[in-house]
Amino acid sequence: MSSDGRWQFDDNNQTDYPIGTTNLVNAQKDYQFSVNYLKITRVEVQDAAGSWHLLTPMDQADIYDQSLTDFLKTSGLPKYYDKMANSIFLYPSPATASVTTTNGLKVWFQRPPSYFITSDTTKVPGFNSMFHRLVALIASRDYAITKQLSNAKSLAELVTQQEDSLAETYTLRNKDEHIKLSVKQGSFN
Repeated sequence: MSSDGRWQFDDNNQTDYPIGTTNLVNAQKDYQFSVNYLKITRVEVQDAAGSWHLLTPMDQADIYDQSLTDFLKTSGLPKYYDKMANSIFLYPSPATASVTTTNGLKVWFQRPPSYFITSDTTKVPGFNSMFHRLVALIASRDYAITKQLSNAKSLAELVTQQEDSLAETYTLRNKDEHIKLSVKQGSFN
C-alpha cells in the first residue's frame, strides 16, 4: 500500500469502490467509521446547495492557542476533520441549514485485502497476476523456517525480491502523469 503512489490500490476482489457516505446530523461533531479502514485518504462534505467541499485534515495538536471545545464552536459548514480512534471529528460541526444531511459526508479510504476462506475454490489474489506466485512462496518460506529446512534462507531472499518487484510495479504504474513540484500554503483560520 505504501508503494501505490497516485494510483490507489484496492483488492481486485472487492465489489465496490473504497468510498463511503453517511448522513450528517445537526451539531454532531463525531462520525464513526469502520475499523477496517487502513487509511483515510480524503473527506468531503456536501453543502445545502449540493456542492461538495474538500475538508482539510488536522490534528488536535494543531490547536494549541485555545481549547479544542471552543475551536470553531458554532455549527456551520465543516472545514476541517480530525481522525481519532475510529471516528472523524468535524470542525465546525455541521448545521442543518449549511449542509445536505442525507449522505452529506463522503470518505475515501484504503482497506485491507479480501482474505481467502476455506470454502474459496475459484478466488484469486487481488493484486497484479504476475505476482500471484508470491502466495505460494510466502507459504513455502514460512514452512521452511518453521521446519528449519536448508532452503529457508533462499526462499526468504526470493520472497523479498518478489515483494520488492511488486512494490516497484505499483509505484511505477501511473506512467500517464508527470510529477511536478509545487508549494502548498494553508492556515487553520
